[in-house]
Amino acid sequence: MKNAKVGLAIGILLLIVLSFYFFAASKKGPDAFLRKTFVASSSQAEKTALSEPHTSEVPDNENSVSPEFKAWMETSVENLNRSVESQEQTEELLKTKSGALSVQESQYLATIALQSSAPANSRIFSVYLLGLEAVHNFSAISAVLEAPLSFQEKPATHSPEETLAMQEKSLRRMAIEELLKSYQKGDLPREKAAATFEKIPDAQLKKYALNRLAELTK
Repeated sequence: MKNAKVGLAIGILLLIVLSFYFFAASKKGPDAFLRKTFVASSSQAEKTALSEPHTSEVPDNENSVSPEFKAWMETSVENLNRSVESQEQTEELLKTKSGALSVQESQYLATIALQSSAPANSRIFSVYLLGLEAVHNFSAISAVLEAPLSFQEKPATHSPEETLAMQEKSLRRMAIEELLKSYQKGDLPREKAAATFEKIPDAQLKKYALNRLAELTK
């Protein structure tokens, strides 16, 4: 029944979506991080390790969006662990919200997605919301993909930094797949997608994006 309570939290839905990108990608390349589990939570150790700002963070534009939008974001993230009446209805409402985002709001979401010190749920939700209407939010998604990774050196095994590095790459793969879905639907020209993928600074992510685009072009 469409409107029956399904007992499914939006947060679980987002983690399933992100895990799909994560584990599907694990079959496509040799990246060590692809064979590990994506951990969608920030421990106190992670917060301590990330007390210093990272180069991947875009300039703070917190004051460019309304208090109402920031309150809506905070409430939405808090509701990730709560049941929803209808998964389809919730997705449709979020899709409508995504298509109505202003430039400032989409840039704000990109900022959150790139902040290594931000809660994992906030980062996942930001990328997910932008991707629901990827063409409308193309500039913000491109900003996420074109930003350098926070960790340029390979983090120590089993360290908080390694966990966050895996999260960071998984979020970018999620953004890549959202653009590819728009390309498949005919909403995004191939040349525009390719131009953005060429600007991805991480060699492995760039190769992944361009190879996926080539696969879909055959």
